[in-house]
Amino acid sequence: MKLQPDRDLMAKLVDAFDMMTAQETAFLGVLKNIVDIHEQATSDLAAENETSDAKGEGEGREGLPTGCQDVAVSKNGESEDEEQDEEMIRETLRELEQVSLQAVAAAELNEKLVETLQRHKKNVRFNSLITYRC
Repeated sequence: MKLQPDRDLMAKLVDAFDMMTAQETAFLGVLKNIVDIHEQATSDLAAENETSDAKGEGEGREGLPTGCQDVAVSKNGESEDEEQDEEMIRETLRELEQVSLQAVAAAELNEKLVETLQRHKKNVRFNSLITYRC
């Protein structure tokens, strides 16, 4: 009795593996974009701080002394733009959290598929050895 490998199952496993690899690549691209945006924002803030320091040493926004400017902002409250920016940042962080959770789940599934494929290949080799010896 000769056991034949299930070619359809093998094809599905290979396709799933390829799909998972593509998803991982896309996720890594998203993470790279996030890192690039973060680095750009950091450099922009550093440049902005240097510019504001050079313009008025000791004076902050609206000519207020540096120590008083935070008090003035807290009394006036946050502007609508700042609130919208914060909400957009929070929403983006929630989306990134979901993406990272999906990527972790995809990586785990990918691992399981690879293990299944390796077991299947091992079984095929074992069966071919048994068939050869008989």
